[in-house]
Amino acid sequence: MQLALRQPDLEFQAEVRRFIDRYWPQRVRGSSNAVYGPHRDRNPEVRTWFDALVANQWSVPNWPADQGGVGWSPVQ
Repeated sequence: MQLALRQPDLEFQAEVRRFIDRYWPQRVRGSSNAVYGPHRDRNPEVRTWFDALVANQWSVPNWPADQGGVGWSPVQ
């Protein structure tokens, strides 16, 4: 069994980290209230996060690509 990530997977990992760093502010990370709380729709940082997920087609990653998903591999 190969446990090391292949180069494409490492590149994908870096892309995801850049995306998170750009769109998910440190101050709201780990705060379930920011994402799931009653006022989440009024939080512009959370709204930016969800808008970025939708714009990048990352909001439903497990869906098939032909139905709006991203077509990621199981590792991704």
